[in-house]
Amino acid sequence: MKIVAKPIDAAVYFTGKETPRPYRFRCRPENGEAETVKIDRIFQTERTNIAGAPAIVYRCQSQIGDTMKLYELRYFIRECRWELYKI
Repeated sequence: MKIVAKPIDAAVYFTGKETPRPYRFRCRPENGEAETVKIDRIFQTERTNIAGAPAIVYRCQSQIGDTMKLYELRYFIRECRWELYKI
C-alpha cells in the first residue's frame, strides 16, 4: 500500500458506546471532481496513539473503479478529523 495521508469527508454512524463506524467517504482532490467511495468491508479497527494523539485506525476494502482495493483510514479523536492514510 502507498501512503497518501489525504484529508477526507466521512459519513459515519454510531451505535451506543462503540467506536464510530465509517459508511462512506469523499476525497478532496486538488483538481477535478470529488470521488465518493462506499466502504464495503472493515477488516480491523484499532485504537492507537499517533505522535501522542489518540486515534482509531480502520483497515477497509472497497470497490474503487473496476478493482477491489485495500486501504487504511484514520480518525483523530481530539481533532475530529478523518484521513485516508494508505491505499
